[in-house]
Amino acid sequence: MANDEHLRRAFSYFDKAGNGFIEPNELHEALAEDGAPDSKDVANDILQEVDTDKIGERLHSTIRDEDLTV
Repeated sequence: MANDEHLRRAFSYFDKAGNGFIEPNELHEALAEDGAPDSKDVANDILQEVDTDKIGERLHSTIRDEDLTV
């Protein structure tokens, strides 16, 4: 399986609603499922790191398409 496909599947894992966005609550819930005790803090840190437009709402599926090009 190509790296692009792995990343698309990973994105889909977090995008529970299937709407092309990773909402903050989706990221938090996925991290909590993994047993991370500080999942809310980790989710917030991740969102702040990748939130290039600084709106702080969600990650868009275009991140995966643009960032997959190596």
